[in-house]
Amino acid sequence: MLFRSATMRIITTATLCAFAVACDGASEVGTTGAGLVEQTGGGVDRTSMAGVVLSAQGANAQSGEVVTNLVDDDLGTKWLDFPPTSWVQVDFGGTAAGAYAVTSYSLSSANDHPQRDPMDWTLAGSATGQSGSWTTLDTRSNETFSSRLATRTFSISAPASFRYYRLTATSAAGVQGSWSEIQLAELELIEEIGRASCRERV
Repeated sequence: MLFRSATMRIITTATLCAFAVACDGASEVGTTGAGLVEQTGGGVDRTSMAGVVLSAQGANAQSGEVVTNLVDDDLGTKWLDFPPTSWVQVDFGGTAAGAYAVTSYSLSSANDHPQRDPMDWTLAGSATGQSGSWTTLDTRSNETFSSRLATRTFSISAPASFRYYRLTATSAAGVQGSWSEIQLAELELIEEIGRASCRERV
């Protein structure tokens, strides 16, 4: 199993429950290729569990820079799209619970060209994925990454349970120049341990 051992602690009953949740999806995942659920600090990374389906506005498919690279736990791969504005969607409909209350999320910059880093974005959730059904959960502006392959984590102030999550990047760092691409190495949608349900035991 792939856990971040430096931050994994099994102490309280709630944490033991979370451990059982983290083991859910330990078999190979066909949709994402990850097949493992990571315990990250005080939460569980829900993007790497079995049944998660990802989609995006576009990708650089001919170079293998596709959306599923965002959840492969490998900073050496990335997703790249050519417009400086784009979106990535996560669908939990095929998972055990079908929806999760994400309490924070993390983004990792890719290996090159900081001009492609997202600068402004919105994270939204939806029960149906249909137009007009999206609830804005977090909005960021003028954000930067300190280096290549750097991971930043952002909190969601009012989490709620949704099947669909969509990260929409409205501007890249180089949008004022000649760059017209956007990229990320990793995306994690994290559910706080206390919110994880014991009914998901394997």
